[in-house]
Amino acid sequence: TGLSAPLTSTLTISGNDECGVETALAPIYTKSPAATSLNGSPTLVGSPSTPQTGTLDLGIQAMIDALKSSAAYNLTEDTQNATYGTSTSYKTVYSNTNDPPNVNGLKLNNVTGYGLLLIDGDLVLGGGFTWYGPILVTGSVTLNGGGGGINVHGQILSGTSTLTDVTINGGNVINYNSCDIKKAFATQPLVVVNWKQNLY
Repeated sequence: TGLSAPLTSTLTISGNDECGVETALAPIYTKSPAATSLNGSPTLVGSPSTPQTGTLDLGIQAMIDALKSSAAYNLTEDTQNATYGTSTSYKTVYSNTNDPPNVNGLKLNNVTGYGLLLIDGDLVLGGGFTWYGPILVTGSVTLNGGGGGINVHGQILSGTSTLTDVTINGGNVINYNSCDIKKAFATQPLVVVNWKQNLY
């Protein structure tokens, strides 16, 4: 995973838990052998406060495949001026940018959401975007934070292996928030993982 931010952008990524429950994380994690390349002077906070690399493979495609069936919203085109879920009712939003084809990926401008945002393909976020919960993307992520910036309270997980997976423009703030992540996953239906028949 790579991260590219021009000198004119402002970027803050915090791995400190915004709700103060969980242990702080590193602000950026990159699966080896890819590397993190930071341009400009982003503000990185966490423990440690520097980008980390390792062999952990989060299997983002498999996670999206397992979660998308519970989506309350299925986005098939670029969207602006919309709200998904509420602070008391987190929802799952899903988009497959190949069905129907959306050549440059899904674009979300001035969107507010509470819950899981699952994207099969590329994601482009525009100004005024605010999300509470995790964002999982199999492709690249572009943050164009002009006009109100981009604010994420949760996590962004990008699953491609290209050199530059995340491109940053304008003002952007990404804060780890374990409470919003837990609320988002709490909306998922129960799944039977094991069962036993008792014979009397």
